[in-house]
Amino acid sequence: MSGLSIDVEAAIGDLALTVRLDTRDRPLVLVGPNGAGKTSILLLVLGATRPTRGSIELGGQALFDSSRSIDLPPEDRRLGYVPQHYGLFPHMTAAGNVLFALECRNHLPRAARLERARELLAAFDVAHLENRRTGSLSGGEGQRVALARALAAEPSALLLDEPLAALDVSVRRHLRDFLRGRLAELGLPTIVVTHDADDAAALSDDIAVLEQGRIVQRGTIDELRAQPATEFVRELFLRR
Repeated sequence: MSGLSIDVEAAIGDLALTVRLDTRDRPLVLVGPNGAGKTSILLLVLGATRPTRGSIELGGQALFDSSRSIDLPPEDRRLGYVPQHYGLFPHMTAAGNVLFALECRNHLPRAARLERARELLAAFDVAHLENRRTGSLSGGEGQRVALARALAAEPSALLLDEPLAALDVSVRRHLRDFLRGRLAELGLPTIVVTHDADDAAALSDDIAVLEQGRIVQRGTIDELRAQPATEFVRELFLRR
């Protein structure tokens, strides 16, 4: 299997998380209310939180398997991660943020790393910002720099936590289309977390709904609207 497969149980505070998920040929959008466990799933995949039992595989390689005592450290999982609010270093420039990721994973000479950083920034239409400190960037600019940094280490999968939540309405509409297009071009196994139904519908045709630590339904936006499995799904999608 070339995608990302998750079959785990975990205790996250008072939340009992029991999840079986796999990515397919398009990004998987994970949607649910606050406290449902969406970010916790990403942290389990990253290796920042350890499941009680189960397995996590990427491209057929075990990242975690309780039955075989496998638990790869986060730095060995080859995952690109963009946290909420992007996690950029505000004292660094846009290019500096991308270079930091390259230096952590890549032994290229500095000149080659700088060239690669510029290529990544250009791919997300922010090459003109390479010398700007990220603390001065707009939300949309920061999002693009964060995506460039996540790809700098050549990850095998992407995890995006509320990538549009920090944006105002007008920017958000534009970047939904931008992000969907870029994710399609990359073709990496991807999980996008959101609590917003409009974001979910715009970013992928593969949507999984999480409630109280469990997947209650999965399908396209039309399938979720036509046959909502729970009252939450009905309220979230029928009004759109």
